[in-house]
Amino acid sequence: GLDEHASKIDLSKKYNISLQLYDVITVYLGNSQDFDAKMNVLVKILESNDVTVPAEIRVRNASEGRYSLLPSTDSSSNSNAENSSYADTNHDNS
Repeated sequence: GLDEHASKIDLSKKYNISLQLYDVITVYLGNSQDFDAKMNVLVKILESNDVTVPAEIRVRNASEGRYSLLPSTDSSSNSNAENSSYADTNHDNS
């Protein structure tokens, strides 16, 4: 599970829970409301992105999350590249 990849969990602020995963990904969950649903969104985001690069994931509501790459310190990468993706758990195709 995710617990074996968590290097830091910050519960010091009641409405701003955060964790560090794989030593390079910071996750912001907001409050503990809908925690299980937020974790499901987080897992979907992690499954569809590279967990070895520095990134930030925001899952402050249970219906979607946002993944953003952080600037790399590697000079061989394109420093102007910006990547963000969303995971939306609402699949209403109407």
